[in-house]
Amino acid sequence: MLWIYDIPTWQLISLISALFLGINFVGTLLFRWMLGFRRADRVPEKVELYATFFGNHGVYMSILVGLLAVGVYNNMSEADGKAHSEAIAAGALYRCFTMYPEPMRGRMQASMLAYLDQVQKKEWPMQQRGEVPPTTHPTLGAIFQELIAFNPNNKPMEIAHAETLHAIREFYQKRRDRLFALEDNIAPLLWYVVIIGSLVTMVLVWLMDMGLVDHLMYGSLSAFFQAALIGYILAMDNPFMGDQSVSPEPYQQVVQELRTMPADLIPANSQPTNK
Repeated sequence: MLWIYDIPTWQLISLISALFLGINFVGTLLFRWMLGFRRADRVPEKVELYATFFGNHGVYMSILVGLLAVGVYNNMSEADGKAHSEAIAAGALYRCFTMYPEPMRGRMQASMLAYLDQVQKKEWPMQQRGEVPPTTHPTLGAIFQELIAFNPNNKPMEIAHAETLHAIREFYQKRRDRLFALEDNIAPLLWYVVIIGSLVTMVLVWLMDMGLVDHLMYGSLSAFFQAALIGYILAMDNPFMGDQSVSPEPYQQVVQELRTMPADLIPANSQPTNK
């Protein structure tokens, strides 16, 4: 089903709407033909029973589809927030590196810029294909090894180094949060419930006793609205796929900001000491 994210959202909704409208058209004509010989014998009580059942079912479907729509919107918003949080944490960690002497400082800052570039050019296309990048990253591993091997030689540097270690742990957590958000989507069982519920709604409309034009119009409006909602939910079900997906723009903004950031002064007495 991942192929649906390769087409624009408006085309996806149009295809689902065309499918629902086609099923409604065929079903309406078929049921009218099957029940036509009994139409004159229908009593008002039976028609009222159909209408009551349809109203009750409509409430259930409205609640279910409404909750799913709100759920996928919240997932999308949270995924976007996690991407922003990781980008902000990367910028904060980059600034922590300014406290270290050269050449260690330059290596770590260059590695962080390389990581942000790889997220945009390698990991983001993987996410858009439905693939989950590995949790570990070699560039981040190299930065971590540099920090572990560093031995501060004065109290201010010791405090700054402890803050940097805390910052990189926070950054790793933000990265994991973003990767775990790739799996935030609707369970397949719920999709079966939605599809069955939509078919039941159509059948209840087909059982209504009204003129042909009114029958087709009423059923088509109901089917189109269901199709639009399902298309919306489906388009946003995977936060990092499709044209409605989370954008890598926060990483681009952070990289642009970091590349234009003026170089900070390094204390002359700060020298790296290996353990």
